[in-house]
Amino acid sequence: MHRKSRSALIFTTYLFLFAVIFFCAFRNAKAIFHAAGRLEVVSGSENYYYDKSHDRRIPGMDIEGVTYYFLPSYIESDEIVQTSDSVRIFLKNGDILNRTRFGEVQEVLVDFGNGERLPWKMCFMRSENIASIFIDFPDPAVWDELNTTDYTAASVRVIETGGDTDYSDEIMIKGRGNSTWMTWSKKPLEIMLPARASICGLKPSKK
Repeated sequence: MHRKSRSALIFTTYLFLFAVIFFCAFRNAKAIFHAAGRLEVVSGSENYYYDKSHDRRIPGMDIEGVTYYFLPSYIESDEIVQTSDSVRIFLKNGDILNRTRFGEVQEVLVDFGNGERLPWKMCFMRSENIASIFIDFPDPAVWDELNTTDYTAASVRVIETGGDTDYSDEIMIKGRGNSTWMTWSKKPLEIMLPARASICGLKPSKK
């Protein structure tokens, strides 16, 4: 693979991986936002956007007090219908949250059923005209054990901007770089495919 094409693949992997495997906690609430527009809130400690069309949970990322959800470009629905009877999310004016505004921070209130409404800030960001790469490990704890020497088994799914799967298979993955791997919070990765393949229109390659 040409260096330019390989760099493009690594950069895309680097960009989207952290919207998939980064977990963040918000009190005792787990919010699951469905691409079809359904919102469920259950007990737990993580926040997820659930892409029903691909059975994919996208975790929220807490940045300076705001929970961000970095969504693929094929997510079109901005409507949210809440289905939980025990936990409800309200806008500050008292209305039930039923629609998101892509790219804007929304200040909401979460009611856990005891009458107390706790403040929460959330923001949905959506990519435009770029494929999404999802990497899954058999055990999420494996992420903490990644290094730049040993390959680790994982699976990958590449979804095109329109929502169709461009590539899906088992892979081997390891860290890439020296100082970038040791010091950067967003770490570059090297992916080894089981066979040469063309991903996102790039020249066929195993890496």
